[in-house]
Amino acid sequence: MVELRTTDASLVGDPISVRVTGLPPDVDVVLFSQLVDRSGRLWVSESTFRSSAEGTVDPARQTPIDDAWEGIDALGPFWSPLRKTKAGAHPEPADGHAERTAISALVDKRAVATAAVTRWYRSPEVEEVPVPDDTLAARMFVKRGDDRRSAVIVVPGSGGGVPAGTAEQLASHGHASLALGYFGEPQTVSELESVPLEYFDRAIEFLKAHPRVDPRRIAILGGSKGGELSLLLASRRDDIRAVVAAVPSSVVFQSIADGWPRTSSWSVDGEDLPFVPYVISNRFRESGRLSLLYEDSLENEDAVARATIPVDRIAGSILLVSGRDDWMWPATRMCDDIVARLKEAQFPHEVTHLAYDDVGHEVLTAGFRPVSWSRRVGGTRQGHAAAQADAWKRTLEFLARNLAAAN
Repeated sequence: MVELRTTDASLVGDPISVRVTGLPPDVDVVLFSQLVDRSGRLWVSESTFRSSAEGTVDPARQTPIDDAWEGIDALGPFWSPLRKTKAGAHPEPADGHAERTAISALVDKRAVATAAVTRWYRSPEVEEVPVPDDTLAARMFVKRGDDRRSAVIVVPGSGGGVPAGTAEQLASHGHASLALGYFGEPQTVSELESVPLEYFDRAIEFLKAHPRVDPRRIAILGGSKGGELSLLLASRRDDIRAVVAAVPSSVVFQSIADGWPRTSSWSVDGEDLPFVPYVISNRFRESGRLSLLYEDSLENEDAVARATIPVDRIAGSILLVSGRDDWMWPATRMCDDIVARLKEAQFPHEVTHLAYDDVGHEVLTAGFRPVSWSRRVGGTRQGHAAAQADAWKRTLEFLARNLAAAN
């Protein structure tokens, strides 16, 4: 009898697999995957394998015979689906905190076995708790109970919003998590321009005082401009025990606001912090590749010297994540600069830089979801999928290691 076996229900980002047994040997088998995400969009993938002499198909041991992806990739059926419909085109999953991937094994276009995998964005044990400070654009998540936990502040990049999804996932792994928006929200400045760092000080103090949080075990996590922000905030405080900065900047850059005004991204006491202004070069104009704008801007040595983030002042461990083919800005180069400066300063805490080949700007998410990718960010879909899986696992390990309770 043909059987299709998959991983039991798990968190998004946990290891996952699919295996078909009981097939005739040496036949073509199509693995057909589809899911409806929490926004009501349908994603579909087809990959073709030839069954082994033992009558099995296992993406963890076999390569597809079509061009669904290259090489052996156990996660292929889960990251390779392409979006087929827009948001709202299908009903959301029965539980908005989970997604269900339906997988069928087809022989001669006929389904011979089916199975489904449920993956939780947010563990059923996690609850959202109120954030009574109405000056903060924030949502907080924590596992049910009354114990004090380590806490992670999650900040977005230039896309803005309140990054609740990542905070839910971190809470599912045991950390109290505060998703914090900082521009474009009713409680914040309208654009990513001269954002006051005092706003984040209020958020950190709120979190430290929360009865479910151990104030000695605070971390901050952000990507892109959020990575720049995470390093900057940690360099100005002595109570951040760990920093995860994905595709960050090593300097404070000019603001990202309509018209690109010559203002800083961040401010303190109403005054802009020193920043590196943009250089609009001919090669950037001709290519449209945003990373060239930042590369040319970093040639302004005087501005870079004034705007360099003093990462050696950070009072905890640092995890940097980058893609070597980043088309948005030269994150790997800037991470390498950070590591070099920390080494020169004999930085006393852990420093790790994860730099991935075939990866662009979208590297740190809970992996194994369909990878929505555009060439403008650099890298490849498969490169991003593999890096996201590895980087998420190593991020969780880094946080567990550096936010462990004191003996």
